Amino acid sequence: MSRFAPVIAVLFLAAGLQVYSQVCLAADESVVSDGFAGPYASFGDMDQASRPFPAHGRLGVWRDVDLNWEPGEFAQKHDIYFGTVFDDVNEASRFSPRGVLVRRDQIGVGYDPGRLQLASTYHWRIDEADGMFGGAITRGPVWTFTTEAAGEQIAKVTAQASSSQPGAEAQRTIDGSGLDEEDAHTVSQGAMWLSGVGPSAWLLYSFDRPYKLHEMWVWNYNASFESVSGFGLKDVTVAYSKDNINWTTLGDFEFAQASARADYTPNTVVSFGGVVARHIRITAHSNWGGGNQSGLSEVRFLRIPVRARGPEPAHEAKGVDVDASLRWEAGREAARHELYVSTDKDAVAGGAALVDVVTQPRFPLVSLELGQTYYWRVDEVNLAQTPSAWKGSVWSFTTQEYMVVDDFEHYDDDESRIYETWVDGYNVSENGSQVGYLDAPFAEQSIVRGGFQSMPLFYDNGGAATHSEAEVTWPAPQNWIARGANTLVLHVRGSAGNAALPLYIAVEDKAGRHVVLTHPDGNIAGKADWQQWRVPFSQLGAVGMYMTSISKLAIGLGSRDHFAGTGSGVIYIDDILIGRPQADQ
Repeated sequence: MSRFAPVIAVLFLAAGLQVYSQVCLAADESVVSDGFAGPYASFGDMDQASRPFPAHGRLGVWRDVDLNWEPGEFAQKHDIYFGTVFDDVNEASRFSPRGVLVRRDQIGVGYDPGRLQLASTYHWRIDEADGMFGGAITRGPVWTFTTEAAGEQIAKVTAQASSSQPGAEAQRTIDGSGLDEEDAHTVSQGAMWLSGVGPSAWLLYSFDRPYKLHEMWVWNYNASFESVSGFGLKDVTVAYSKDNINWTTLGDFEFAQASARADYTPNTVVSFGGVVARHIRITAHSNWGGGNQSGLSEVRFLRIPVRARGPEPAHEAKGVDVDASLRWEAGREAARHELYVSTDKDAVAGGAALVDVVTQPRFPLVSLELGQTYYWRVDEVNLAQTPSAWKGSVWSFTTQEYMVVDDFEHYDDDESRIYETWVDGYNVSENGSQVGYLDAPFAEQSIVRGGFQSMPLFYDNGGAATHSEAEVTWPAPQNWIARGANTLVLHVRGSAGNAALPLYIAVEDKAGRHVVLTHPDGNIAGKADWQQWRVPFSQLGAVGMYMTSISKLAIGLGSRDHFAGTGSGVIYIDDILIGRPQADQ
């Protein structure tokens, strides 16, 4: 197709034939929707459900989670399949629901499966019924997640002991040394604790903060000679404390003897029943051999997850959308959630930035600014529990630095040609520019900075042409200072063979005020790699422009009002952005 040739296309007929051919593809089976019989059909990924929450493969998912997803482009209704057997979810259909078709023709994009079982794997699928092609069904992929275990391992633990043999310190019992991927412990003595010679022994474990405790798993002393030496702990007392001063006895327990084999897995579990503690003390009264030395291989402490966790956006995430919503996995006992959000970390940590109290673990944010770091915290509250509140960790995320003015990705060769938006000098004698190529594809698809397309801008200053310029006019003026933006950024790439003419931009508001700025590098058109040009809004606002109503942007070579040289060439423009670079803060 040529840029200047008449465009004769029967677009509606072509589109209709394409749809008809897709619908008439061989299908595995037919489905009935509102009395219409139609086949399973695929209209590409754009009509499939996507972006599942929880994410596919996610572990440790809150058991009260609500499922949601991004609908297909044409989806009007949704069939939801949900169950614990993969084959059922994968093979079920409207004609064969297999007990897992839990919603049919649902309008909304969410599903509450109720309280799920702990430590269980679930599978789900969303089939989309479109609203354009006679109700054809687009089958979705099968997604999987696993709910949280009854207890989660406490990661930050320190250990002390009454005494230790060199190379067999107490820290060996909580550092995972000697454990393989199956939680089987080695028989190597260097991966265990062994006390010094003496009449008594104790171990003290401390956490980074108080936790509601579920269980303690015990791997007893597992040296290869344990069946003879009997160093492993036998009769013990377990106590707990919040402050390492006031102690409460949990009880007296017998630790089972280890197998003295390399496939040894924990064979003693101590239940804490939900007590709140920061310190655990194990006092040994006897061992399995009757001697005056005692040992232990490993212990693992499991907490009940009562604090908020699993933040989305993830902690310290970068480039977060300014329209993002907060989500998290709620504490298991939470009845409500106190949410703190601020750009001031200390205000969040100190509880001075409360924005709302919500009953669901999600919150839509408004008025986020570009290139800004935000801090947030969720405190989980349930007045019927003791304690009634669990203070959360301080999380952070940083928003995207820029929003797109034009990235040249949406132009095509039929209904949205690049030169129809970026008007060039065609039939304008004093303007020597040409946007795009004479033949399709009109946009540049090889020399790009990001995405798949850029704008080629040909220039030829000479004769009547004093400058070469392309201009875009927006039907609705743009607010360039929205979300805290303070900078215009565009990316340009030239060629060593280009004539060295100055590059300029011209910005105009809806009232006709305008400013023209020239790039400081007079040979920018000769640079054969991508160059970033940052224009602070302080330069644009110098003539009193309304930055909230920008209506036109022009990019040109040469000068609008005086002779700046002759010559020709081609440059490429990509990724025109407005934003707030973090380096400017």
